[in-house]
Amino acid sequence: MYGRDDFGELDYRSYVETLLVMKETPGWQYLFTEVDLRHRKFHATVRQLEKTLEVFPSLFPDHDYGHLQERFQARCDRPTGGRAPRVR
Repeated sequence: MYGRDDFGELDYRSYVETLLVMKETPGWQYLFTEVDLRHRKFHATVRQLEKTLEVFPSLFPDHDYGHLQERFQARCDRPTGGRAPRVR
């Protein structure tokens, strides 16, 4: 489903596919950038993504959210220069 396996790059097709799977949830693109999601300025975005990735698998069981959940965890487990929001 994803055009590239590294953070920060999606080809156009993968972007559109992910956009549809994530139902245009605000901030989903941050899963594919090099910003530090643990920084306090992304606290609201992280909370939104966390809730989305918890609920969407049960609401949309035909989609596999495992890769996005893993990406979310990897993005939130990086060292930070600011305060880190609580992320499961």
